[in-house]
Amino acid sequence: MKKLSLFIACLFSMQIVSAQFGFSAGYKPINAKNWEKILETNQANFPVGYNPVPLANGVQVGIDYWFRLKNYRVEFLPELSYSRFKRVWQIEDGTGVEEQINSNFLGLHFNTNLYIFDFKGDCNCPTFGKQDSDMKKGFFIQIAPGVDYVFNSFKDAEETRIANDFVPSIGIGVGVDFGLSNLLTITPMVKIHQYFGVEWDGLNTYFETPGQSIPNEFNKNNITQIFAGFRIGLRFDSQNY
Repeated sequence: MKKLSLFIACLFSMQIVSAQFGFSAGYKPINAKNWEKILETNQANFPVGYNPVPLANGVQVGIDYWFRLKNYRVEFLPELSYSRFKRVWQIEDGTGVEEQINSNFLGLHFNTNLYIFDFKGDCNCPTFGKQDSDMKKGFFIQIAPGVDYVFNSFKDAEETRIANDFVPSIGIGVGVDFGLSNLLTITPMVKIHQYFGVEWDGLNTYFETPGQSIPNEFNKNNITQIFAGFRIGLRFDSQNY
């Protein structure tokens, strides 16, 4: 058992030494137009001077693993990401009771970077061991197909109501790698992400009032989000390149 434990520890250490990980963070709006229409129909019940539309903007964080093609600068960064959007308000009845609406996206995306100005380049790294002042070497177009688990909740004085959904998504964006060292790369980037058929089942019923119904189709959106942020890439590799 001792030898087995030592073998596993050594194997894990070897994987870490050669691993290439990335961490990303950025800002984006939720941009769920139909959900906002539902809130607009209930405008009279919000505090005086308070406008819940647009829904609160949020942040996205992610972690990825990097690898690439051997002879061309096509790089793959499968990523696990998490985004959260939250809006809180007090109901207009003098009790001070809060209500809140939350929307969360847990995504698995197969990010693919195409270095169109250096497609046959020989830089075998996400950083630049061969330091180059030409920004074209680090510019890429990213395509990011994926799937997201969207989990939403609405909380009022009585209960918390939850609705979840799996949705396909696709992203496209641009970025530039800046190699600070053989270990560290900083990559600012902008990306548009499209989520298809995101449904919050029952959301319309939370805000209906006597004599006023809200169509069920407002529960579903094709959501477009613009992500602006950066990635920090780390290469734990003892080789010099």
